[in-house]
Amino acid sequence: YGAHLLLQGDERDLDLLREVVGNLEAMLGSHPDVAALCLALARHDGQEPPPGLRFATPPMLARGWQLVVEASLERPELVPGDSFAARVAGNLVSGSHWLIWRRTAALAQTLQASPTAGAADAFATAGEPVIANVLKSMRPVVGRSPMPGHLATLAAPMRIDDDMLAALEALAGGRGERAASLIERVAARFPTAPDRQTRNLTPMQQAVLHEVAATTALPAAERIEQVARSLRLPPATLTATLESLLKPGK
Repeated sequence: YGAHLLLQGDERDLDLLREVVGNLEAMLGSHPDVAALCLALARHDGQEPPPGLRFATPPMLARGWQLVVEASLERPELVPGDSFAARVAGNLVSGSHWLIWRRTAALAQTLQASPTAGAADAFATAGEPVIANVLKSMRPVVGRSPMPGHLATLAAPMRIDDDMLAALEALAGGRGERAASLIERVAARFPTAPDRQTRNLTPMQQAVLHEVAATTALPAAERIEQVARSLRLPPATLTATLESLLKPGK
C-alpha cells in the first residue's frame, strides 16, 4: 500500500520507493503485485521491463493491475493472450482496492482446478512459482477465510507451456496491426449500437462496442489504444473480445 501511495504522490521519493520494492522482493519473491511495482519503476526510469516478465496471473491489488494494463498498451506480451490474467480482465468487478472478478466456466477451465483440492493441500501442491508466492502471502488468512475452495483453485498450476509463450512473443510485434484490422471489421459489422433485447452480447462486448462507436473519428491503430485505455483492458483481452464479436450468431 505504501509503495502505491508513493507512486501516486505529487512529489515522489523514488529512493524510498526502490527501498520498499526491494524489501518486498526479498520477502515475497516472484509475486505479481511486486512485479507490477517493479514494472512501474522501470517505466518511470525510462527502462525496459525486466526480460521475460509476464503476468500469467494478475496482481491482487486493483492498482497493481492498472499499472500492468498501462504498460501492456506498449508491451502487449506482458499479458499473454491465453493466460488467466487476460481472461480475468473481461470479468472484473469494480469498487474495491482488491482485484475481484466474477467466476465463470471459462475461468475455471483455465485454472484446471481439482474440485476435491483443499486449502491445506494448495500450499503443498502449487507448482507454479508465482502462484506459490501468492498463496504464501495469503497463508495467515486461510484459517479464517470463508472460501478455502477458492484459495485451492488459485493453487492449480497454469497450463501454459514454453512453446505457447514463445508463439505469443513471436506474434507480439504484429498484434497491433491485427487488432486494428479487427476493430475495423467490428465497426463495419455493428454500424449502430446493438439492441440488447435482440442480441446475445455480454456486458464486456457491449462496453467494447460503445467505445468503438465513440472512437470512430480516430485512425484504427489509435482506436485500439483508446478503447483499451478507456476500458482498462490489456490488448490481449481486447483482441479476444473483438474476435468474439465477429463470431456467427452475434
